[in-house]
Amino acid sequence: MIKKIKETIQKKIKPLYLSIINESSLHKNNLNGIHCKIIIVTNDFINMSLIDRHKIIYKILFTQFSKNIYALNLHTYTSLEWKQKNKTIKKVLCVKNKKK
Repeated sequence: MIKKIKETIQKKIKPLYLSIINESSLHKNNLNGIHCKIIIVTNDFINMSLIDRHKIIYKILFTQFSKNIYALNLHTYTSLEWKQKNKTIKKVLCVKNKKK
């Protein structure tokens, strides 16, 4: 299922980075479908609101997978936003490591 979801997204947009994690095992009652965390980095999202980004992904996925997906945890970034996020994460990790 994850592979099919990934292929479907890649057909519609051009991700620079795409990670799909099945988080169903983290949920008690996952009988109604899979729970996915999806991280997408693409410049197709430039000048789009977060809501519009999510709408695009929902539209791409729910035409084919509406009965198989129970929940999506979407993280959508442009390449610049992704770089900035990773710099912030690295800074936090460096500060934590210095305290040890």
